[in-house]
Amino acid sequence: MNRIDKDNIFSLLFKTALKSGEVALSMQSTIVNEKKPVDEIENETSCHKAMREAKTKADEIVQEMFLNALLPYKDILTLDVEEDTCSTSLYNLKNYECTFILDPIDGTLRYIQQEDGWSICAGIIKENTFLCALVYFPKRKIMYVCEKYKGAYVYHNPKHIDDRKRLVFPSMINKDKIYYNYRLATSLVSYLQENGFEMIEDTKNQIGCPDAIIECINAKACAYIGAGRNLRDILLAVIFSFMQQGKALDFQGNPIVWETHGRQKELVITINAYLMQVLSKYKK
Repeated sequence: MNRIDKDNIFSLLFKTALKSGEVALSMQSTIVNEKKPVDEIENETSCHKAMREAKTKADEIVQEMFLNALLPYKDILTLDVEEDTCSTSLYNLKNYECTFILDPIDGTLRYIQQEDGWSICAGIIKENTFLCALVYFPKRKIMYVCEKYKGAYVYHNPKHIDDRKRLVFPSMINKDKIYYNYRLATSLVSYLQENGFEMIEDTKNQIGCPDAIIECINAKACAYIGAGRNLRDILLAVIFSFMQQGKALDFQGNPIVWETHGRQKELVITINAYLMQVLSKYKK
């Protein structure tokens, strides 16, 4: 194929997420942490490094299932994927005009520890605009998705592609709790604290980035702020931005320009108008 059929490619992602989720679930009880080498990061905690090092056979199998499902698009997709597996060599483009983003098991350490907070994350971005994205929690039986021109949706116990509900914010919204990642500048953390916000690092109490963003979706927190986060890890933030009134911004409160691959330098997701005003006055 020489062009993206958005509906077709979303259908492929949805079906593959369900199938690969079943496979990952069946492997979880006997899984082994094979670990992978990672670069040292200054001031990184041992807990965070352990999360980056974690790798299993399930990561590779899930990735291969997606790469094989998307083979009809191999000549127009550039890959931004977690693992180096057999089929990555079949995708030769490196221009990132249209990119397939995949984290086959986001939260591998939680997967190894037999928890339910791991997910399968996949998305397609074309020229800085997401065509679609999904985050599937197989053990929780819940999937969050977004599609260009259609909005954001949630599946409970997903089986059929049309059996979904639109994601909407509750009427009661937390107005001061903000989650952030450890790379965020202490000056911005302090600035927001001075303006009345409760700042909580996303590793506190082992909540993790995905559940911190889900708290934003459920309006139990008013924002998530990320600095230098990999796009593969923040597809839930993309889905948040597709919700009615959901905003994705840079640190000055401007509408975000999504990176085509790799890390998003600055990210704020929120529906809090006051926070947007505060950010607009922030000076780095």
